[in-house]
Amino acid sequence: MKIDKIVVNNFRKLKRDVSIPFDDIMLLVGKNNSGKTSVYELIDKFLGSGSFLSQDFNEELLRKDFIDNLLVRFKELPNDETYLEELLNLEKLFPKITMDMHISIQPEDDLLSIKPLLFEFDNNETIVLRCSFKIKNVEELVKDFDQYNQLIEMENNEGLENVKFYEFLNRNLNKYYTCYYYTSKPTCEKEFPLESSIVKSLFTISIINARRDVDDTTDQNKQNISLALWEYYNYKKNNKLLEQDVFKGSISSIRDKLNTDYNNIFEEIINKICEDIFVGNQIKMKVVSEINIEEILKKNSKLKYVMNDLDMSESSNGLGYSNLIYIFVRIMSFREKILKNDRIFNILFIEEPESHLHPQLQSTFFEKVKSILLDDKITYTIISTHSSYLLQQSKLESINYFCTKSDLSIKALSEYLNKNNNKDFFLKYFKLNTCDLFFADKAILIEGSVERMLFPTFLSKFDREYKTNLTKQHISILEVGGAYAYIFYDLLEFLEVDTLIITDNDARKSNKCKCDIRSEFECGHKEIYTSNAILKNWFNQTASKLYIVDLVNKSHNEYEKVSNNSKFRLTTQIPNKTDLISGRTLEEELIRENASLLSSALLNKNNDELGMKFQHLRFVIDELNVSEEKMTTKFFENYFYEIVEQLNKTDFAIDLITSSNCWNIPKYIKEGLLWLK
Repeated sequence: MKIDKIVVNNFRKLKRDVSIPFDDIMLLVGKNNSGKTSVYELIDKFLGSGSFLSQDFNEELLRKDFIDNLLVRFKELPNDETYLEELLNLEKLFPKITMDMHISIQPEDDLLSIKPLLFEFDNNETIVLRCSFKIKNVEELVKDFDQYNQLIEMENNEGLENVKFYEFLNRNLNKYYTCYYYTSKPTCEKEFPLESSIVKSLFTISIINARRDVDDTTDQNKQNISLALWEYYNYKKNNKLLEQDVFKGSISSIRDKLNTDYNNIFEEIINKICEDIFVGNQIKMKVVSEINIEEILKKNSKLKYVMNDLDMSESSNGLGYSNLIYIFVRIMSFREKILKNDRIFNILFIEEPESHLHPQLQSTFFEKVKSILLDDKITYTIISTHSSYLLQQSKLESINYFCTKSDLSIKALSEYLNKNNNKDFFLKYFKLNTCDLFFADKAILIEGSVERMLFPTFLSKFDREYKTNLTKQHISILEVGGAYAYIFYDLLEFLEVDTLIITDNDARKSNKCKCDIRSEFECGHKEIYTSNAILKNWFNQTASKLYIVDLVNKSHNEYEKVSNNSKFRLTTQIPNKTDLISGRTLEEELIRENASLLSSALLNKNNDELGMKFQHLRFVIDELNVSEEKMTTKFFENYFYEIVEQLNKTDFAIDLITSSNCWNIPKYIKEGLLWLK
């Protein structure tokens, strides 16, 4: 048998029919405060040891005006034969939190182990375990509320104000609300009640929180690895006797010795207190030793590191190793807990295991976890993370993405990949590239390594010029090449990420050529077209030529698309209708739009230091045999194509990064960033 999914309603941000698929190892990813921790806490509150609070309800449900109005409706209930029916309908209006767990049953499974969940002989392929936190008795709630306000009115001389119904319920939530459990089936309207003890006996749940308080200091209170080892010891030990019986003889001799010492040391002060304070009373006092054997054993189980026969304390290791050791000890304790409890379903939550771990340790984390857990037990490991390294080493199908663009929805990557023809491409791509797309508010798709080098500088310059904060936003920059960018559109739409696509127009005739369409406008004969796959795919002209003239004539709106909850914007070098000329690549456009600066820099007219920054460009100019007299602004505006043909693009990018910030970002990139902001 297997847990297929849970469906949640009204728990914090998990508002309406939020479906969370289950797998052996699951990853929960998304931006901060997107609801990942809520999944852990909800399952623990229903199936573990947690309890609900009023703030666990979705904020739209527990509104003051709505709750107060429920009291008004109760007071208006008819006093006739329809009362009970109307009361039941009113109870249904009170806020509740629900979790439906869908459990699939295989023919070979032992149905006796889940006998309480079965209510008919047939149609047991999927069972729904329904958990509901809801009101117990509206009449009792209203009665107690009225009585409480009557007490306040009796004390009215103190100027006390009556309590509102919302406030009273909020303060006393767990007195009037409780957890109910039912068994049902996906298409069945009926539900059959279950005892909470029976439901909880099916599950072993353990949580390793993000706040683990491991430390590399000598503070004994923070050495939690040793405390975790004590927990493991309690699960693993074979003897059935209590520690106070096992160590009774040793403890008795210590206690007797301490009592003798206490009597000798405290005799004078005890006698003085009795004489001066308890005069005429028969009260006597003494100081005795009470030794808590469990506390002694717990505080004396210490992890030591041994080097060259020297024992060193837990604090001798760094935070990374301490964190990893602590997690692994807790996982092994969970394994022993599974063996001891022998329950059907076992769920382990690990929150942000990457804390203090360097990338190599993060990358090997999954394999180590798998090696500890038991193969012959139904175990689910649910990991929340912000680490792209962990995602790269995981199965892409195990990722569940928390999307918060509108109402929270949890998107299973397995669902997307199973419907996508490019599954193999994505599986390989995400092993090579970073997975920070899953934590981004926005995305920028770029073609190559030069754009990747320059884009942090572009964003910083843009923020300074337009007083924006793009550098502080969570923007994922993906290098996708020129041929495969369109493959990402469906994924970005699925993840609901607004995306700017930046590409080159790659103008050509029969071969590469300068992007100069002046003659085409004059004679109306189209010659120069784009060879760029991104542009051709965007305008649905993959089977025919897409001419640069057509790009110029397209409206601004044609470079934008809205799909599902995502917006897309394409930007490329497009000739201005005034001069009808543009670069065909980023480097050409950089030279063309910074012609005046480059001319001044290479002629050392204004700044000798700036001129030294463009030595690689100077070498190209020398190769072209251009004299200083000809090295004018017009030269760079007209010969950018020839210069870039000879230019080392990486060297030129490094020159720009290390030079003064007085150069201009190409206009087409500025337009894209203005849209993105």
